[in-house]
Amino acid sequence: MTVSDLLGWWGAQRRGSWITQQIRAELDNHSLLTSPAFDKVPIDATVHLVVPPGNDAPTIDEPDVVASVVDTAGSEDEPPEVGLPVGSLHSALAGIDSLPPSATFEQAITLMAINDYSQIPILEGPRKLRGAVTWKSIAKTRHVSPDAKLADAIVDAPAVPYSLDLIDILPLLEESEFVLVKDETNKIAGIVTASDVAGAYGSMATPFFLVGELDQRLRQVIADRFDVDQVIEWCDVDNSRGITCFDDLSFGDYLWILRNPKAWELLGWPLDRKIFTDRLDEIREIRNDLMHFNPDPLPADAVQKIRYAINLVRECADSAR
Repeated sequence: MTVSDLLGWWGAQRRGSWITQQIRAELDNHSLLTSPAFDKVPIDATVHLVVPPGNDAPTIDEPDVVASVVDTAGSEDEPPEVGLPVGSLHSALAGIDSLPPSATFEQAITLMAINDYSQIPILEGPRKLRGAVTWKSIAKTRHVSPDAKLADAIVDAPAVPYSLDLIDILPLLEESEFVLVKDETNKIAGIVTASDVAGAYGSMATPFFLVGELDQRLRQVIADRFDVDQVIEWCDVDNSRGITCFDDLSFGDYLWILRNPKAWELLGWPLDRKIFTDRLDEIREIRNDLMHFNPDPLPADAVQKIRYAINLVRECADSAR
């Protein structure tokens, strides 16, 4: 099934920290795992429900899928990994073109040129990586020896597991500009380039900065309209959180304040309190997904909702001055 179908069993559409932990726990209660790990791959990727080797229950009749499922599950004593995994990039497990060491320069050059590749992995089998050839290695090898063979142009090619945090491959990308990715059975299943990673982080950059702007504008509105003692009374009446100034407030605090009928009346904005704060609550969830590196794409209208909220806050704040 797809990861999306799996989430549907729990009534969820996207992965978050709580739903992910719940699914893991309930699968574990039934001695089941997904292969590959459902929280390490794109939401439209296919996963299998499998029983770890050694259990009495039957497993699916696909040895490669079950071969290393125990390794992908991790130990019960290990905390869940947090971060954007390599496998969340579509190219990581999307398959890969490769050549054997006996291939010719003409084969490599044609395959690279016709697909606009910058490199080609050289494999002796699905799990036996010899390295890769690149435009640079081909040029250098042929310059040194016009009679060289393609095998002479092979350079080292880093390979990483799909479950590795994306941030951990940045040094490898800086050096090699690409990494090959191994699936749950240690097959070379895809490739990640520097441009893939730039695109992944870039897609999060716009909503990240917009949420930051909205955060600052809401904090300024609250600081302009209320005394800090009022805010502390609403958000930290027992002083358990140690709020002493407006900079100590979180996005959830803004929401708590604006949902307070007395605070809303003092604010004096000509808006419906429930509709406005419900939208802020949606944006709070978007913010949490960004902060927690949820691997699933944001809703298509997420950026638009944040922009509209920023414009509305700015207009109301300006008119109140």
